[in-house]
Amino acid sequence: MTVGRWGPLLAGVLIAGASLPASARADILPVAIAGTVDPQNDSLAIRLTVANRANAPSSATTAEIYLSTDGLVDDQDVRLTVQSIPPLGAHSERALTASAALPNMAPGRYYLLVRVLETQGGEASSHDLWGAPLFLGPDLKPGQPVGTLETGTLRVDLSATNVGTAAAGPTRIVVSLVRDADPVPVPFLSLDVAALAQGQSRAVEGTAPLPDLPPGRYHLTAQVNPDRTVAEADEINNAVQGDQEIALGPDLAIVALSATVSDNAVVATDTVVNQGTHSATPCGIAFFLSRNGVLDADDLSIGYRVLPGLTPGEHNHGTTRLPLPRKLPPGRYYLLGKVDASNAVAESDETNNLVLAPTPLDVRAGR
Repeated sequence: MTVGRWGPLLAGVLIAGASLPASARADILPVAIAGTVDPQNDSLAIRLTVANRANAPSSATTAEIYLSTDGLVDDQDVRLTVQSIPPLGAHSERALTASAALPNMAPGRYYLLVRVLETQGGEASSHDLWGAPLFLGPDLKPGQPVGTLETGTLRVDLSATNVGTAAAGPTRIVVSLVRDADPVPVPFLSLDVAALAQGQSRAVEGTAPLPDLPPGRYHLTAQVNPDRTVAEADEINNAVQGDQEIALGPDLAIVALSATVSDNAVVATDTVVNQGTHSATPCGIAFFLSRNGVLDADDLSIGYRVLPGLTPGEHNHGTTRLPLPRKLPPGRYYLLGKVDASNAVAESDETNNLVLAPTPLDVRAGR
């Protein structure tokens, strides 16, 4: 497994002893270092590139390679290996490879650090270079949670993967609901995760009662190892928010609307359903006559039907006689119906309450 994306970053040039003229200073520089972890063999393959920037050939020298917590050589670092560097021609580069056993270190973020050593004219010098982070140890990562609404419950399916370099012990995943209006996650489900070998994934699922939350549209979040019972190489990738939207609360919608004109009245027939997850309190349906089929300030309110409370999935059918306004100009009109027109019910979706009857009405004249 290749660990990280390695880019050279020169940490500094350390010169020991008296100052030398520029032409006599060390001329071999490390320009790149990268590593590949083999968890099966507890080893690290190292790739090192060095360059001679001088106008003359260089002598053979050595490079010390460390595992560092901060990218600086100090007493806390572990020296992995010493690599010989052969003589290099003027203005040339060479790629070298080395291998080292992975030391027994606490899980965490480390850096490969190389120090190229030289002695010229009795003066010692060194050039240091460190690479991108190298994560060692277990590293747990949750997959995207997927929710399925059932009667009064929410089922969640997701996965947990150990993307690290060592086995991870048992832990758990906490699943929460969060919405943009209130970005604090609300936990409602805890799932056990068995031990995971390096590179292993495991599917987990669970069902919990729907939490009592304000109506709205929510996302699922999942956090693995929330109690940090497993020491990990990287703790910043333990949480994920799903893309799926989950609507919670009542959701009233008119699923059928038709109308006819008879005896100076519009006879409207409608069907309303609560397609949400919670019961809706009583409200009503307001009816409008529109010239253009779009609800606006020019439309006429012609009546109202009282709607009883509806449980999730429950339908209600009704027929309402709506007298035409006096002296209504003749012409073609459209009937619009809007459920919960007074916003008496807090719904998970307030955008689907308005419906247009598909057949226009030809009104000859008002009374």
